[in-house]
Amino acid sequence: MRLIDADALDFEFDRRCFSEEDENYVRGVDEAIGVVKNAPTINPGEWISVKDRLPEPFISVLCYMPGEQPFPTVHEGFVSNNGIWHSNYFNREPGEVTHWMPLPQPPEEG
Repeated sequence: MRLIDADALDFEFDRRCFSEEDENYVRGVDEAIGVVKNAPTINPGEWISVKDRLPEPFISVLCYMPGEQPFPTVHEGFVSNNGIWHSNYFNREPGEVTHWMPLPQPPEEG
């Protein structure tokens, strides 16, 4: 157990709650909430252009490659920090994968 000075703690709370740092913190939190509210939403089942944004690195997604012959293909894959797409089936340079979408949720056990 550690004994504390309750008066000093009360003073510190008052100092932090009414200081400029606290106002900056509150503004920062408000700004973060605004960013989240204004962020684009992803609808499950919609393809996302790599021109619009990339998935988080190393997160598995469905990848669409229109230039594959004889037919366009869709594979599970992920993008690395350097922009290269990878999977068990391919390693592709940026530009070869044109669209991606999050993987669907697994089925519920039943």
